[in-house]
Amino acid sequence: MKQTKKINWGWMFLSVLPVASLLAAGLGFAEPAIAGPDLQVRVWVDARSVHKNSNNTYNFTIRGYVKNVGTVNYVSRQNQQVLFLHKVGSSQHIADWHFTRLNRGQAMNVHVPVINQPGGEFVPSYELALSFDPDIYMDRNSANDDRNSRNNQATISSRTISGAFARASGGVQGRPVGVRTGGLDNPIILPKPRGKLTDLIPVVVNANQGAIQVKNIGGGSAGSSKLFVICSVVLSDGRNTVPCAAGLHMPNYDAANNTLMYRIPALRPGASHALRLFGPRALPRRPGIYGMKLFADGER
Repeated sequence: MKQTKKINWGWMFLSVLPVASLLAAGLGFAEPAIAGPDLQVRVWVDARSVHKNSNNTYNFTIRGYVKNVGTVNYVSRQNQQVLFLHKVGSSQHIADWHFTRLNRGQAMNVHVPVINQPGGEFVPSYELALSFDPDIYMDRNSANDDRNSRNNQATISSRTISGAFARASGGVQGRPVGVRTGGLDNPIILPKPRGKLTDLIPVVVNANQGAIQVKNIGGGSAGSSKLFVICSVVLSDGRNTVPCAAGLHMPNYDAANNTLMYRIPALRPGASHALRLFGPRALPRRPGIYGMKLFADGER
């Protein structure tokens, strides 16, 4: 009796496909790491930080990171790269962070508190993104040539933020939203203030106008404190970034760390104190784009 040999054409077909075709077909093969430095940005809402105020606004914290997921260390010079946060549709930087080195697998974690955010249609989307010096690929330093620009920015949508607000209003708290748990890089979760604890939150209202404020969102009164401001400006030529107080002999300025110090009066729960950094007896306003990072007393 003649036997018929059954051929599994499906497996034979797969066996002759090139590896690149399998990857393109999305069959679960891991994408190889980029050869060289690869800076990846992620952003999310810290769900446990969301707090609904008595005036129906919300306080919350945006968290994110930039991580070198490439194969070699990222090594650069000051002011050749900056990580910044802004509202989608606006070029104004809410905060920015400068760095010069990220070793392979290393991440720089960042966070920005947002206070008194109205809900509903007024909730914006936010983008955390990297910006590089235009000449960074021509400086003869391959260690700062990012190999993958597709992951240099990440967005947290207004819909996602509104969802976090809704869960907070219903008394439900869960894991941070906006990114898979497995993608977090050891995030620091800040609990909502309880009892009579003070919680001073510094906020950049408008960096280009030098408008900042500190608010006590805790349940207890805060005594007088200090606010530390790291301020830099990208000059109008778009190429040079300098400290806001460069060349000025201000008694509250630590030039070595580019840090300005301001005294904040005592604040009762819910109270805030506003500051204007620019003025005749303060910082001169130079043409350019400003970026600021704030630390309330006790954070730094």
